[in-house]
Amino acid sequence: MFMEDSTEGGPMELEKIRNIVQDCLSKHLYSSAIFFADKLVTMSDGNSSDVYLLAEAFFMSKQYRRVLLILRNERLLTANIDF
Repeated sequence: MFMEDSTEGGPMELEKIRNIVQDCLSKHLYSSAIFFADKLVTMSDGNSSDVYLLAEAFFMSKQYRRVLLILRNERLLTANIDF
């Protein structure tokens, strides 16, 4: 396993997982990207960049409701109806 030698959740491990998610997305492996992005959000305590990465993985896999749900739950989506 790729995290055996180091402290769990350290910056290097989080960066490795971010790279894995990006690699999965580039190879159209959306379910794997969602899996790793979900772990990343948990390990980074809801870092907004990681939440957006998870939302991107949901979007790419056409799970649009889940995109809205996660962005609303993390308060990263605001409704501004003023035109």
